[in-house]
Amino acid sequence: HKDQSRSIISRGVLRVLSSRYLLTDPEKINFSYGEKGKPQIEFKKNNPFFSFNVSHSGNVVLIAFSTLKNTGVDVEKKRKADDFKSIVLNYFHPMEIDYFSSYPEKIQEDLFFKLWTLKESYLKATGQGLGKSLKSFSVVSSKGNFRFQENNVENETEIKFFSFSPEEDYYGGAAFFDRVQ
Repeated sequence: HKDQSRSIISRGVLRVLSSRYLLTDPEKINFSYGEKGKPQIEFKKNNPFFSFNVSHSGNVVLIAFSTLKNTGVDVEKKRKADDFKSIVLNYFHPMEIDYFSSYPEKIQEDLFFKLWTLKESYLKATGQGLGKSLKSFSVVSSKGNFRFQENNVENETEIKFFSFSPEEDYYGGAAFFDRVQ
């Protein structure tokens, strides 16, 4: 019941906020879904590009808006994750495993959630969800920055990642970019 109520409320807030960004009435906002189920706003041909993404966990709802084609956000409530090391070692990119392993054990759980929300935000931005292997790309560069890397090619400028805490005991990640993935 809580999740259903949260979804209804977040959709209403999304409609109102979108209408303010787009300078139109909320009832004129029409949502559709991409081929993999990613929600989007239907536009007439002369409208500027506008994208959004929504994520919720616990009592936090994140909504990101952008004029870039691809926008993704993820939020996770901090919880005890007994298997986080196993997830990293079995499902993350080798660069992320090296990055993760280079930090003391006492902060690895926090680091896991930061990496997870960044990876999830990228997947949500592309609309692929977990249909794309988590091992196939890295959100950590060879220099330890949050940057996208795939097929041994580091992307310095096109994909912007942000890691943040929207509220105490929550992890947030966001990804924004224009190119088609």
